[in-house]
Amino acid sequence: MRKKILGMLAVCSLTASAQVTIKPQLSAGLSRTYHLKGYNTTVNQNATDSFTYSADQSFKVESVDADSAVVSMGYAHIQTSQGNALPDLELLTQHSLVFSVNRDGTPRHLLNAKELIDAYKVKDSDEDNDEYLNYLFSDDYLVSNLSANSVLELFGKTIENGRTMQKVGDEEVEVSYRLSADGHTVEAESEPNPQTVVKKHFVFGNDGWPVTYSLSTTINMGEDMGKITLGTDAVLTDAQ
Repeated sequence: MRKKILGMLAVCSLTASAQVTIKPQLSAGLSRTYHLKGYNTTVNQNATDSFTYSADQSFKVESVDADSAVVSMGYAHIQTSQGNALPDLELLTQHSLVFSVNRDGTPRHLLNAKELIDAYKVKDSDEDNDEYLNYLFSDDYLVSNLSANSVLELFGKTIENGRTMQKVGDEEVEVSYRLSADGHTVEAESEPNPQTVVKKHFVFGNDGWPVTYSLSTTINMGEDMGKITLGTDAVLTDAQ
């Protein structure tokens, strides 16, 4: 009987350490700033072409109520390797993206879409496509991006060690997760299609916010076209 009890305890212990739920601290006035380094590299038979950028990305919790919080996000100190313009990021140096989240950190709604659309039209008058701008500053686009390609993407999620099916856009994708014993480090790898490999690495602090985050996506376009690798590395630079 004692052996059975000990065995059950061991199973429970393993189960507990094999999953983690990410819930960030959300209190009014809390701020987090990350230094981002992004890259896009193409390697083929003839040459290697690379583009890099860096920026500071800041989040601030503006207010909190019983079931939600309001968060603003902005950018500063944008630099690129080839002088390329990054209009979406540059817009957010002057106008914060303001959105609501559930208390577990999952994104809900974009709250200042009209302000951003009006500012984008002034800044990029040649791209005043209303249909495009309405999509770019929509809830669907906001949620899909913050939930799939940002330091916030695991907020509110329960991650289990091993393989699991996960919805990415309109597709079901198998994702392999590896968790550290303390649940603070999460690694993920998936292949959305035979040509593409996506790898992600998170390290979370005790407050549920990432300390570091990295993303890389490698696309094999064939022998003639070569491979494209694009990604982002983020490091927390301050916390208040």
